Amino acid sequence: MTIKAKLYFENDVNANAIVACLKNLPEPIRPVYFTENEGKIKKVNVLSDDNRFQDFKNNNPLGFFLYADNETCFNISKHSVGYADVTLWLEDQTKSELAIEFLKSLVRFNPIFGFICDDMEYNHRNRYYITFGRNHIEDWVGRKLEKYISGMYWYTLLSHKLLIKHQ
Repeated sequence: MTIKAKLYFENDVNANAIVACLKNLPEPIRPVYFTENEGKIKKVNVLSDDNRFQDFKNNNPLGFFLYADNETCFNISKHSVGYADVTLWLEDQTKSELAIEFLKSLVRFNPIFGFICDDMEYNHRNRYYITFGRNHIEDWVGRKLEKYISGMYWYTLLSHKLLIKHQ
């Protein structure tokens, strides 16, 4: 089981400050490496090399991935619709309490919406997949916070601003 924890922020959130907070997470999920491609960890791209990371981040303004030593993955993304998000995937359910630490560490940046759930539950609720002959088409719902809230999960964080918008 993969646990997914995700927080959405206003697009002007400070990515450097978010990364600094993530670097203070408990050791099992503390990010160590950065990369532009999911699953492609280069051991030379260590997060502690501030100059290299800043150059990398400047060349990847829409987002990037961070990895802990145990391959725990974070995705930091900016979207054109006015928000940014930070996602954590935890492969080891025995460490699920660390997902709560992730949420707590970033709450100071006033997230709009956040949740923790089983990744398969999130996919089941929000991913639509259709096959027409040899063609596979997929779509996602619930990703446009200005129109929808993607659901209530194990843990759900709703900002006052989002509640007012969806009253």
